[in-house]
Amino acid sequence: MKDYLSRQPYLDLLKSIIANQCGNPSGYSFAIDGEWGCGKTWILTELENQLLEDSEHKYLIFHYNVWENDFYEEPLVAILSVMIECLKKHKTNVKEKDSAKKVVTSSITALTKVAGTIIENKWKINPNDIVEAVKDSGKAIGNIKLTKSDFNNMLPLESALKQIKDVITKLSKELHILIIIDELDRCLPEYAIKVLERLHHICNEIPVIQILAINKKNLAESICKVFGKTFSEKENINAWQELFADKYLQKFVDVVIPLPNGKLENKLDILNGLENNFTPYIKTNNSGQELIKLDENYLANFISKLMNGVERRLQEKIFKQVLLCHKIALQSVVEFEKEQITYAILIYEIISCICRYIFRTATCKLEIHDDRYQLNFYRWTNGTRNPEKTENKLLNDNLGDLLSTSVGYSDTPNHKKLAFEITDTTTYLMAFFYRQEARSYDPLQNALWDWIEGDKVFLKKYDEIMDILVAK
Repeated sequence: MKDYLSRQPYLDLLKSIIANQCGNPSGYSFAIDGEWGCGKTWILTELENQLLEDSEHKYLIFHYNVWENDFYEEPLVAILSVMIECLKKHKTNVKEKDSAKKVVTSSITALTKVAGTIIENKWKINPNDIVEAVKDSGKAIGNIKLTKSDFNNMLPLESALKQIKDVITKLSKELHILIIIDELDRCLPEYAIKVLERLHHICNEIPVIQILAINKKNLAESICKVFGKTFSEKENINAWQELFADKYLQKFVDVVIPLPNGKLENKLDILNGLENNFTPYIKTNNSGQELIKLDENYLANFISKLMNGVERRLQEKIFKQVLLCHKIALQSVVEFEKEQITYAILIYEIISCICRYIFRTATCKLEIHDDRYQLNFYRWTNGTRNPEKTENKLLNDNLGDLLSTSVGYSDTPNHKKLAFEITDTTTYLMAFFYRQEARSYDPLQNALWDWIEGDKVFLKKYDEIMDILVAK
């Protein structure tokens, strides 16, 4: 996978920690801390790929996506399923004469027996179906949902944990064992805590490296909620929650490593190729000077500033939605010529998508604030905040900073009539969200407005399709 955010140095740091701790007989655990959508899953997936390519070490990696496997009330069953599936895949890649082959085979048998005891004794289901049910249906086997009570009635929890621990200990004599725990912060608080407890009992004091992806702030809130910890000092509540969570996490995690935001070497990489469907647009005025300059550099800076601070995962959703809607619109408006598909069209489509897909509004508003025209997704009035839109206030502020301009006054008596004219690239982009009511005396202005009206024929269809795609 392409490293758009130049995070290889961070990956190298993680690999160094792993290589250093592989021989630790007591095991080691560290967490990657980052906000939702910052790329933790990408880091874990790329880390796993690079480790498995390492010929100097023999890694066995159990990749446990907690959120995808939270349909069991008892997470130990999901953990077993993930381990069995991973061992089966690993077995196919191990050479017959490899000393690990026998250990892997016996481990599959032992873990399947533990899982089979849980399932088969009560419901008479083939233990091998456990793995297939998890992999194929994403649901419990049939209508069965295992609870902690069911688990304890069939097989003492302590006994199961001990057997799993024994299997992993034997595996660790032949292979370096890593357990990757992803999407922990997307689960319900009680379930996340239960997962941490189970893994601690399995991996404690054996040579296993655990790597957790967490959002420490959200996890701190979950931990406090589960243990009934409330703090009255409102101004310091986050600090108190984090302090309590740090103390609790100490028995599970040796060190927490923050995930940096990363930096795009090529700002257009943020679009992941979307820009290739559009063309630059340069327009001169009557004096031959550049009036509109929509080149790659302008587009890169515009998108970078618009998306500044926005989670990468949300950005990807927006750009995928734009591409899908753009392609459908092109098929619907056959008379729209290729040279008309400029970066201005792309910028409009992205803004329109954010309106409809994120803010659930029909269009942006070009409004006058303190003698300035400003484009906003929504407006805050009299200090009132819309709770559905507050979360994405950053996008609104970024757009307002990018697309605003001083109000121009006409030469009518008392200068009461406000005029909006296209004077540069910024006003040209803003004009797509403005309806000109009167013709200008300037032929160039009229031509620019006519071209925009022509583009709006296509963009109207784009908006209609977008409304259909995002309709609830």
